[in-house]
Amino acid sequence: MVRDDRGRIRDDRGRIRDDKEMVRDDKEMVRDDNYMKSYYIYIMTNKTNSTFYIGVTNDLRRRVFEHKNELIRGFTSKYKLKKLVYNEKYDNVNEAIAREKRLKNWHREWKINLIKSLNPDFNDLWDSETSSE
Repeated sequence: MVRDDRGRIRDDRGRIRDDKEMVRDDKEMVRDDNYMKSYYIYIMTNKTNSTFYIGVTNDLRRRVFEHKNELIRGFTSKYKLKKLVYNEKYDNVNEAIAREKRLKNWHREWKINLIKSLNPDFNDLWDSETSSE
């Protein structure tokens, strides 16, 4: 593995490799076969739990931070959706996206029951997510 003149990592066949999939082994860059990306579906709500937003992301901490600090203008900032009340983790992006689409088509009552199954008091899970590392 070598870096080309633009700083990209290339393997012995000249293919560009993603830095995130590499680990340093002595002075050689090698693929980390244990590397696995995670994907999350999540539900945000407001203080009164009256509006829900369902999303998918590969970085839950970053995405919730963006919602809480209104860094991205849109639905969640308009309706002040700053509480993370539910999330699920997936290893496959297509499964996560499919689950997100299914949940978005659910009736409100079904969504509430799903949230209550793991978070009966609609607590903000942000603190437990950020303190788990």
